[in-house]
Amino acid sequence: MSQHELKKTIKAYLRPIDRDGLITFAQSGRENPERRGTNIVHTVCEGQYRTLSYVGDHDPVIVDEPLHLFGQDTAPAPGEIVLSGLGGCLAVGITAVATFKNVRFLGSNFMSRGMLGIPLPGAQVARPVSLRRWVFRRSG
Repeated sequence: MSQHELKKTIKAYLRPIDRDGLITFAQSGRENPERRGTNIVHTVCEGQYRTLSYVGDHDPVIVDEPLHLFGQDTAPAPGEIVLSGLGGCLAVGITAVATFKNVRFLGSNFMSRGMLGIPLPGAQVARPVSLRRWVFRRSG
C-alpha cells in the first residue's frame, strides 16, 4: 500500500439484541415479580465423576474430572463449567446494559480464573476459594 492510499478500518459490530423487547421485558418483571423465571436443571451421574445436566430442550451439559483426579477427562471439570457460566452471565448482563444505553460492541472477551479451596494436608479447614476475572471489551 502506498503512502497516498487511505487506510480503511472496517467495523463489524456484534449482532445486537432487540432493545424495545428488552425494555418491555424488564418493565414486565418490575411490575409483576411472579413473571421472573426460575432455572431448572436435572443432573444425572453416569459413574465416577461424569455427569449430564439437562436444561430445557438443549443437549446435556457434560461435566467430568481430569484423569489425575480420577475422572475420565471427557468434558470440562465442574469448576470450569462454573467459570463458563460466570462468563456467560457477565456477557449477557453487559450486553443488556449496553443495549439499553445504545452502545454498540465490536467485541467482548471474558477471562476467569478460579482456585479451589482444597484443604492442605493436615489442615482442619479448607482454604477460601479465590476468583479473578478480567473483562476486555471493544466498543465503537
